[in-house]
Amino acid sequence: MDIKTAGIHTFSPAEKIANNLSKAQAEAVNNCEKELKTLLKEPSQAGFAIVEEFVDRVLRAEGVRTEWQIFLQEVASDVWIDEFGTTMERTQLRRDWMQRIGEVDHLKQPDALNFLR
Repeated sequence: MDIKTAGIHTFSPAEKIANNLSKAQAEAVNNCEKELKTLLKEPSQAGFAIVEEFVDRVLRAEGVRTEWQIFLQEVASDVWIDEFGTTMERTQLRRDWMQRIGEVDHLKQPDALNFLR
């Protein structure tokens, strides 16, 4: 209830409390909105940590370059069938051929021929 005294509005204590609470609520909501908008713009710390761990293991780890090259050799024919398909087939044939030559070479060693005696 307004109390009018010579054209000046004065508020009852209950109205002052309600007014102050209303202002405090509006300020709190405004601050929350600002903070939430800031959080939406920045990646969360947990998400950032997960991505950073992935990058560390995949790109920065010791020996990772060699591991990527091995992985690429294994999947190149599947990924780039047209470009590497025949090359990878030839490479595999060469590997198989070299393995068979190694087996034959091992079998012709004197120790391997001991079974004949």
